[in-house]
Amino acid sequence: MVRSQDVTESICDFWESIPFSRHLGIRVEEMAEGRSRLRLSVKPELCNLASSSVHGGVLSSLVDAAAGAALLSMAQGQADYAGQTTVELNVSYLSAAPGRGDLVAEGNVLRLGRTLAVVEAEVRTDEGELVVKGRGTFKVWRS
Repeated sequence: MVRSQDVTESICDFWESIPFSRHLGIRVEEMAEGRSRLRLSVKPELCNLASSSVHGGVLSSLVDAAAGAALLSMAQGQADYAGQTTVELNVSYLSAAPGRGDLVAEGNVLRLGRTLAVVEAEVRTDEGELVVKGRGTFKVWRS
């Protein structure tokens, strides 16, 4: 999953401008048209105290980020694309994400329409264990 260096750098620059993504430590790893791969190194402040697993809000944010990045990789090349926003997000927690190592999130655009897009994402441990599956609907802004 590789995309031109210029487009990938443009998306990485955009991601680094989002304070919340920076705070969580989400990094763009790879991009292709309609697909993304993001990585998050787990830190203690992202975990639940009692179980030392990653907090569900962090996992949900990672699903939203991977889905949004996949959509951005596809939509930003369209002449009238003016932005996007999440309007609905469904997250299924399949197992606890361990409070160590890295999490890898992959997003995939299922459909990009004129005003709405449907995107899926999943989060796996760096060992490949599936921990979260999600799907989001995004409003696509046009100029």
